[in-house]
Amino acid sequence: MGLRVKTKLALIIISILILTAVDLKTKNLAELKLKAQPGITVIDGFWEFEYVENRNIAFSLGSQIPSNLKQYIIIGIGIAALGFLGWFAYKSPKTKLTLISIMLISAGAFGNLIDRIRNGYVVDFIHWYYKGFDWPVFNVADIYVTIGMIFLIIEFLFSPHYRENSTVKKS
Repeated sequence: MGLRVKTKLALIIISILILTAVDLKTKNLAELKLKAQPGITVIDGFWEFEYVENRNIAFSLGSQIPSNLKQYIIIGIGIAALGFLGWFAYKSPKTKLTLISIMLISAGAFGNLIDRIRNGYVVDFIHWYYKGFDWPVFNVADIYVTIGMIFLIIEFLFSPHYRENSTVKKS
């Protein structure tokens, strides 16, 4: 492994650790300031900070899993997702957008995994709503994963690196 590759890998790992630390710090602040308190309105009728302990996966997925197994299954899924991201980072074209996507998704997955292992749940605290629309409460790690997935979809759709690899050659 060349020096340039090692430097890039080190920067990605450091970035993941910094982003994860930011996520965990915001969750800690939410717990300190919001737990057992009424929500704090940021924009009336649209946005508030509200403390929620999420024991399921995003959008309440996993609510049907028996509670004695749920924690192990969700942690297993998180570890598998991080393993897949590592494999994908190794195998995928090393474009900037792909690496940023992997970095964001990994930081989000890692932050929520740490939360789940440490607490048995993920702390969510950002709540958006408007009239009859009520978005599920989320956190900074969820923002990382969402932005990373959007970037990855853009990369898959528009990057020649992925289009060339997915084209079937006719004989």
